[in-house]
Amino acid sequence: MSITDNSAITAGRLRVGFIPAGDRIAHQVLRSVRHDHANIDSVHNCGESNPGEGNRGESNHWQALLTSREGNFQQHWPASPVMQELHEQPSTSRGRLVLLVGGAGKSHWSASVEEDSRENGNIKGDKRNRIVLDVAVRLQEAAQWLGSSYDLAAGNEEAEITQVDAQTIRITGQCLGEQCLGEQCLGEQCLGKQVIILEILPSPQTATAQWRVEPRNSTGTGFSLEVDASNISIPSTVRWKYAITTV
Repeated sequence: MSITDNSAITAGRLRVGFIPAGDRIAHQVLRSVRHDHANIDSVHNCGESNPGEGNRGESNHWQALLTSREGNFQQHWPASPVMQELHEQPSTSRGRLVLLVGGAGKSHWSASVEEDSRENGNIKGDKRNRIVLDVAVRLQEAAQWLGSSYDLAAGNEEAEITQVDAQTIRITGQCLGEQCLGEQCLGEQCLGKQVIILEILPSPQTATAQWRVEPRNSTGTGFSLEVDASNISIPSTVRWKYAITTV
């Protein structure tokens, strides 16, 4: 299936959208930003616009916060799961769902990206702003690397990435996903810190998984969910699951 705006999974002001990346499908974590056009002359780097939402003179824009780090056709063990096909599925009791599949070398990947509108005690925050990613790979040979990796999207380089523990990453910024001028965001007042949380969830058939924050350098800042499959028998299926939420 071709990628369209309707392929994205949206939960409140949080969205996971999909974009082409060579022979792969990458994904982005986006946040909805409302701009008051009566107060600004122009808005830059705000991505997709949804005119007509909110009050007169306002519009909503989806701003990328994170982008998955993808590999290429020569890499059998890339930084993120290999996704090459996207299939929309009927909505579940939790919300909308898409499935993705792909392959590299002798391995085959699959993933679901799902809105989760259920109450959940593991993550504090608005239940309507939670999206769950469930990834699996079928191994026919020992893995050199397994996991999911992200980079901060352009415009969010000053955001602070904190590893709360092995299972939890917190990304904090002043008006994350919006272009700020001092304390004033374009079209919206900065009201405290904006927080995005990524948390590893319990999953069957999983190996040990943990987050790792990479050192900040001239090329940007990123982090990875690393999966230890060193003690997994071959052939085998390895699975990891994590949630993204706003607070």
